Amino acid sequence: MDDKTAHRLNKHLDRQGTPEFIEAHSERIRARHVETINAAIAKNPRVVVTLGCSFAFGQGSYTDEMMAMVRPQGHGQFSDFDYVFKDHDINDLLDLAEHYKLRIHIPSNHDHGVLNPKEWMNHSTGEYELVTKPLEHSQCFGNQLADYMDYVPVNFAQNGNGNQSSINRLFNYPIDWHKCEDIVVIWSYTDPVRTDVQNDQQLDFHMVGDDHKTMWPQHQAYDPSTEKFHTGSVWHNTQATWTQTCWSDLYNYITFVNDGIRLRTWCKANHNANLIILPAFVRLNYPTLEDMYCRTRVIRNKDQLIENEIAGTFELATYEFEANQKAVQMFPWECVIEPGGYDTFFNLVLSQEGTAVAENTSMHSILGQGSPTDWILPCGHPSYKGHRLLADHLHKHIESL
Repeated sequence: MDDKTAHRLNKHLDRQGTPEFIEAHSERIRARHVETINAAIAKNPRVVVTLGCSFAFGQGSYTDEMMAMVRPQGHGQFSDFDYVFKDHDINDLLDLAEHYKLRIHIPSNHDHGVLNPKEWMNHSTGEYELVTKPLEHSQCFGNQLADYMDYVPVNFAQNGNGNQSSINRLFNYPIDWHKCEDIVVIWSYTDPVRTDVQNDQQLDFHMVGDDHKTMWPQHQAYDPSTEKFHTGSVWHNTQATWTQTCWSDLYNYITFVNDGIRLRTWCKANHNANLIILPAFVRLNYPTLEDMYCRTRVIRNKDQLIENEIAGTFELATYEFEANQKAVQMFPWECVIEPGGYDTFFNLVLSQEGTAVAENTSMHSILGQGSPTDWILPCGHPSYKGHRLLADHLHKHIESL
C-alpha cells in the first residue's frame, strides 16, 4: 500500500469513531436494537414486525448505484456476494466507505474461527473487510414498509436461521408490546427444512441476533475445507446424527404448522396484530401439507434410522387422519398472500426480468450467476429494488385491509 492510500485509510479509520458515523450506524440498526425500538414505540405506538431468514433480513439489498461504483467480486462460495475479504483494491473499498459512511474492519486472528483471512472459506487475498451488513439490513422490505407507513420497524429475521428462531424472538426480546396500538407482523417464511435450537452462549437480548443455532439437515461427512460456519467436527457430527435419527420431511411439516399456529396465537394476544404470510423462496400450500402431514408415516429401524417414508400407501386410522387434518386447517391460511400474483418473494422479483427469464430460471440455477439486470443477485437474494417492489405490494395490501 502506498503512502497516499495508507494515509487515506487511516483517516477513514479515525472518522469511524465520530458522531457522524455512529449516528449513521445507529440509524441502520434501529430495527435490531431493543432500546432504540422501545424509545421509538414510546413516541409512535405503531409497529411493523418482520420475521424470516436472510430474505427478510435484507441480505444483498444493494442499490444499482452502489454496485455501479464497486461491484462485489463474489470470489467465495456462491452464497457469499459481499465486500468481505474480496480481491478489491483498497481505494475502491474506500470510495464506498466514504460515500456511504461504512466501517472498514481489519480482521483479528480469531475472526471466523481461523488464523487469518486467507484460511477463511473464500480464500481471498484481501486484508480489509467493508462492513455492509447494517446497510443491507436497513434497506430490507420491512424497513422500507415501515418508512412508507410511518411505523416503527422491528426486524427479527436472521441470515441462515429457520422459522422457529424469528418467531421465538417475539417472546424472548423485551419489546414494549403493551404500549403498541397497532402491530403488523410479516412472516416471510423460509424453507421448513431448517430447524433451529436456542443458543446457550453469549446471549444478549439488547441486540437481535446470535440467539439460535441452525440445526441444518446435515448429510455430508465432515470436511473442514468446506465447512461454512467453522463450528468444528463435534457440532457437525451432532447435526449429522440428529439428521439421521430425528429429522424427516414429516417433522418439517409438523413444525411448520405449529409455527404458524403459535404465531397467530401471539398476534391475537397482542392488540389483534395483523398477520401477513408469504414465502421467501419455497412455497408450502394446503394440498402439499395435507398430503404429507396427514398421510405420511415415518418408518425407522432398531437404530432409529429412517428406512423409508411411505406416503399414500399406508392407510391411517380414520381418527389419525382427521386429527392431522384438523391441525393443518388450524394454520393461518387466511393470512397468506401472493404479492403481485406470485407465490413467493423470489418469483415476484425475478418476474421483473421478463417472462422468458422467469420461466427458465430456478433458485438453484441463479446461484453464482444472478439475474440479467440484478433484480436477483448471485447470492440468490433480491437486491434493493426487489425489496422496494415487495414493500410497495405489502403497503397496498395493508391499505386494502
